[in-house]
Amino acid sequence: MPTTDNPTHPPLAAIIVNRNKKDYLLRAVECAMKSGYAPLDITVVDDCSSDGSPEAVRERFPQVHVVEETTHAGATRVRNVGILDVRRRLAPKYLLFLDNDAFVARGAIGELVKAAERDPGAGIVVPKAFRSFEDRMLYSAGDVRVNLFTGTFKDVGAGELDRGQHDEPKSVGCCAGFAMLVRAEVLERIGLFDEAFYPYGWEDIDFALRTVHAGYRILYVPSAEVEHLGGKIGRGAVPAYEKSKAKNLITLMRKHAASWHWMVFLTVLPLRALRMFVAQLLRGEGKLCLAQIKGMLSILMPGRRSTR
Repeated sequence: MPTTDNPTHPPLAAIIVNRNKKDYLLRAVECAMKSGYAPLDITVVDDCSSDGSPEAVRERFPQVHVVEETTHAGATRVRNVGILDVRRRLAPKYLLFLDNDAFVARGAIGELVKAAERDPGAGIVVPKAFRSFEDRMLYSAGDVRVNLFTGTFKDVGAGELDRGQHDEPKSVGCCAGFAMLVRAEVLERIGLFDEAFYPYGWEDIDFALRTVHAGYRILYVPSAEVEHLGGKIGRGAVPAYEKSKAKNLITLMRKHAASWHWMVFLTVLPLRALRMFVAQLLRGEGKLCLAQIKGMLSILMPGRRSTR
């Protein structure tokens, strides 16, 4: 690694997952390597890319460990593959999970670790995330507001111009997983990411909720910054992705919602679907709504459950 080991830093392993985003991936690896944190082991887990991503990483960053999945495994599975690979080789105190379009600022990893070291009860630590470092438009101020009555999730701060309104470190109830530091003992206690959330969608929310239910806190550390390109604010607009997210929303509800949540959720769901359908039709995105409906039906209706 380009940085020198610091004996005061606890060992950390970064796991970056990727599928067919070579240019983003190379930038994500470079940002992590230039973050200034050491010792830092970086593992890239590639989900059956066809754009030469693994070869590009090996050529440009030979010190980075690359694991390749030869069949499309999905986001949840590749995260778990990365965890198991790290466990075979190392014994880090922390694991940093990064999407391939999450670019950490210099010093950000150190800020996350410092916060975790100060609070042994912190199971997850998350940064302030921007759509762009240049225009300072927020992607997330760490917290995800979960409403199981309506099955909706709101990234706090999303779409706001950063004026310092989210500069207070705090505990939050949930978080997204595009850039999160996890204490290794959390994985020993609650297990890996749940592969029922195949191929992608809400596995990070499920992991965060399970962490809190196990008695750990989630800390938001605004002094750590990351740029996350992601999809549109509102969590994406690709039919296959929307179908998977809709299906896995029901999986998430089954795991975490109580009976009173379900009573309200099933009442508001048709109204919510109608409003969403009209809005998407007006935007010329009817295929997205159809994909979402298919996703929910695939798991709600007997005989239509999706399989791997």
